[in-house]
Amino acid sequence: MTGQRERGADERNANSSTHRTTSRRVYHVLLALSLAACRGPARAPDRLTMLVLSRPEHLDPRHPEDALGASLGKLLYRGLMEGDPVTFLPRPALAVGANWVDATRYRVTLRSDARFHDGTPVTADDVVATYESVLDASQHSRLRTTYARLLRAVRAVDPRTIDFELHRPDGSLETLLQLGILPQRDARALERRPEEIAREALVGSGPM
Repeated sequence: MTGQRERGADERNANSSTHRTTSRRVYHVLLALSLAACRGPARAPDRLTMLVLSRPEHLDPRHPEDALGASLGKLLYRGLMEGDPVTFLPRPALAVGANWVDATRYRVTLRSDARFHDGTPVTADDVVATYESVLDASQHSRLRTTYARLLRAVRAVDPRTIDFELHRPDGSLETLLQLGILPQRDARALERRPEEIAREALVGSGPM
């Protein structure tokens, strides 16, 4: 009788051990499948996927219409200047240097390594085209009133040098130089909505 009880106990222990081993294997398989599902399909190393809470109204830096679009636009398009995250003061971005030529003329020099996403260099012509499009009434930029009040003209001195001519002396010019720069072919095109440009790759000058 005692021997039968011992054999029964051994069988129960063996069954329990087998069950635990099987459970662990099933758990590991399910865990591996879950992790594989989280990773999703392989993506190109130069692609960034972002989850946002709503659709941006505009990605063009010349047409700021909502906070989300403006924030994403700063990632796509970089300006001659940018705000320092600590001091909040303007600092060079696409520009390598800038100085006042006289009381109403401000000269900016582009970095030699400034590039658009497609590898083409950012030139003075791109800068001029971007600012002229803001000043162009037919583009209907919301920035036009502010920029036109200060800027009389924007001229290319050479491929890497731009002169900003003011109506009168004004120390706030560097703030306006944070406008994202577009390739001149895009800057001279008519305003396009996000749904119109979603089917093509944006060629920006920003970090993403």
